Amino acid sequence: HIIFFFLMIRRPPRSTQSRSSAASDVYKRQVHGEVKFGRAMSMRKLKVLFAINTGVLSASLKELETVVSKVLQKPFVDYTPVYNFQGPEIDKIKNKELYNVICTTDNKDVEYLLRDFKNIEWVHDLYTGCERILQSDLLRNNDKIVLTNCRDVSKIPLSEFAAGSTLYFLRNFPFFEEQKRKREWHARIPLPFLNQKHVAIFGYGSVGVEVGRVFKQAFNCRITAVKRETGSLPPYADAVARLDDIKKVVSQNDVIINCLPNTPFTQQIFSKEVFENFKKDSVFVNVGRGTTVDEDGLADALLRGQILGAGLDVTAQEPLPKESRWFDEQFRHKVLLTFHSSDEYPELLEGRGKILDENLHKFAKGEPLINVVNKKAGY
Repeated sequence: HIIFFFLMIRRPPRSTQSRSSAASDVYKRQVHGEVKFGRAMSMRKLKVLFAINTGVLSASLKELETVVSKVLQKPFVDYTPVYNFQGPEIDKIKNKELYNVICTTDNKDVEYLLRDFKNIEWVHDLYTGCERILQSDLLRNNDKIVLTNCRDVSKIPLSEFAAGSTLYFLRNFPFFEEQKRKREWHARIPLPFLNQKHVAIFGYGSVGVEVGRVFKQAFNCRITAVKRETGSLPPYADAVARLDDIKKVVSQNDVIINCLPNTPFTQQIFSKEVFENFKKDSVFVNVGRGTTVDEDGLADALLRGQILGAGLDVTAQEPLPKESRWFDEQFRHKVLLTFHSSDEYPELLEGRGKILDENLHKFAKGEPLINVVNKKAGY
């Protein structure tokens, strides 16, 4: 025991670096993608074409450009900003064959870039909707090019708009606003409530699921998820229905939330005939795309009293012309317009930057990307 004791006290120190300091260094290297579980990782070099816009940048696009430029400033990323999709600015770029990523906004002119940059493997859309960018044949028909978008950044504000506009009509806020304007007092008005209402959500992707969560957890509603293919029961849903059964679904639910994207299949899927099947005094909310709605049919249903009210964040024509029917006095208390603004919030650009940042690291490491778009389905 005495010999063992002397051997222990004479043992040389392990290192002058503390465990906490060493762990901190490893963590820093992990964050920068250099090590993983103590082993070196290879980060693929990315050549990114940052095609922000054609023509003059708007204020919002300038802000987006600033955020994205900061995200692209990484040791493994070499990026080139361009402001035109064809012409002299593109012609002067050298070594086009080395570029493997395009980062852009939803723009069909990406077709021109794909003609010149033939080794692109990944296109990232900084917006949510992909209807314009998917007009590019070279993108849509090339299975070797992955398309991603920023769809998850809008799910919370869109779900809050869906709930808010539903309450706006069910609790008859327009009536009370009118009485306030007239300086009249009307008390004890019986009003329906949202609790336990039947809610059908058309388009049950990331936005639809978040809408379902809000209506289920906050208002204890019965949720029907409406999808092209039914499959298993999705989160927060009590039932699932096929999109082909749209007339039956709208006749059985008190609130209809439209989260559908703009695709050839969804063009005016809410037709005049569908609106004629809406449940009496139901509420319609559109946070998807305006092209999915036959607005003549919606207007008729509102004026007949078939539908109590419509919350429209999106419309078939944007921006709305001054002569639009939705500005008419007859729809003042029946239509709530938010001018494609319900998904805007102070941290929106930061959220888009975070999605791009995560995918840049994943792509450089050869890992599966998030927010991959099904190019055939259009979302």
